[in-house]
Amino acid sequence: MSHNQLPPAVSLRDVVVLLGRFPALAGVDLEIDAASLVLIQGPNGAGKTTLLRCLAGLIPIGRGSGTVLGLDLVSETREIRRRVALVGHQTGLYGDLTARENLEFVARINRADADEVDAAADRLELGARELDTAADRISYPSIRAPLP
Repeated sequence: MSHNQLPPAVSLRDVVVLLGRFPALAGVDLEIDAASLVLIQGPNGAGKTTLLRCLAGLIPIGRGSGTVLGLDLVSETREIRRRVALVGHQTGLYGDLTARENLEFVARINRADADEVDAAADRLELGARELDTAADRISYPSIRAPLP
């Protein structure tokens, strides 16, 4: 790596991920440079979601080695989960809870305080009406999260 290059954002070497005893990923080698845009495509069951869940630190690797943002996928998964968000097909919200209750729930898991909940609601531009509405009744296109 030269002085002006950033380290890879993702680096996997011979990674195997087991779902039960089934190898959902087997022998994956992958390197993604920082500031790259990557498209992952393939048929159902090819391992796309498993790969993304692995990179987000949500499922462990069974063999091999890897880093995400310079953090080890085996020993630093907690820090990876703090820095990487995976937005899947589902919202991940509890539909019967209000938006405020969902934010407070996630805050408790991450040991955040009430000020951080309020700041997140402000960033999402959630007003009192949305905050007190059940999550499954909110129109998500109306939520406007600013890009980093």
